[in-house]
Amino acid sequence: MAVLSYALRRLAWTIPTLFGALVVIFFLTQAVPGNAALARVGLSVDPETIAAVKASMGIDQPIPVQFWIYLQNIFHGDLGHSWKTGNEVTFDLAQRIPATIELALLTLIITVPVGVALGVLAATWPGSWLDRTIQGYALLGMGIPVFWLGMMCIFVFYFLLGWVPPPSGRIGILDIAPPYVTGLYTVDSLIAGNLQLFGSVVSRLILPVASLVFVCAAPLVVMVYNIMGVQLRSDHIRAATAAGLPRGEVVRRFALKNIMIPVLTMVAHLSRLLLGGAVLVETVFAWPGVARYAVESMQVADLAPLQAVVLLITGLTIAINLIVDVSYFWIDPRVKVAA
Repeated sequence: MAVLSYALRRLAWTIPTLFGALVVIFFLTQAVPGNAALARVGLSVDPETIAAVKASMGIDQPIPVQFWIYLQNIFHGDLGHSWKTGNEVTFDLAQRIPATIELALLTLIITVPVGVALGVLAATWPGSWLDRTIQGYALLGMGIPVFWLGMMCIFVFYFLLGWVPPPSGRIGILDIAPPYVTGLYTVDSLIAGNLQLFGSVVSRLILPVASLVFVCAAPLVVMVYNIMGVQLRSDHIRAATAAGLPRGEVVRRFALKNIMIPVLTMVAHLSRLLLGGAVLVETVFAWPGVARYAVESMQVADLAPLQAVVLLITGLTIAINLIVDVSYFWIDPRVKVAA
């Protein structure tokens, strides 16, 4: 019951948070440079046509009126219409969300065990060549821009070596998308039994996922290294070591348990970054995700998709924070007392 009560309280706080996000999203997108009507019809049309287009788009109204209409549409599940694609924004998002989720999910699945393992290894053998090598990687990973790394990977592994296919999206030009089940091409191609398509999908995921893993694992390594170092110098770890327990068992049974909350917090932080911050990777690799959708819409002053993407990422961020906060109950018993 304590967990349920805590979750309900946190859920209630999401209502004012979402409303505040709606306010910020709307007024910030209004400040995006460019005229949506001019971007839609061009500069060579007469003023009457421009006025008619503004009226059809609803941007001829005062800003407070536009905001009220925007809120009403949101509460009715209407995220607007994209004049650039000619589709409802909900339709475009449904097509692009699986691409972003697939990229972010695979990155997390690889980043978390790699980052934790490297941090633990470096902290377990301080001062060794292994420690220096891992710390060198972490310093490099936190200093390299992910878009630059992505372009270098394309140059080396596609242009020079030819080991991977061109960065042309989720599948090749001649490939046919698998029947829709989950929207994740890796999963749907396996469900369809199309191993050739599965190989094509995986080959196009290698470079964007590797670029993100290289950059995202670095701060996780540093955090695990610092916290694990403190744990290994604590009294109960020294007592367990003095009792004759093997080093590996001491780390696995005692030290690892005490770093799970910081690791979970970092995983949530990385999840938020991957959902909203992978825009550069999606652009470099022509990945048809929601972040690239938002950037392309912003470039032509198509505001409805931009507002919808920011709102989507905000909602997912709130959901991730709620899941992480509730998970603390099962990881740290002290949270139950504090609640």
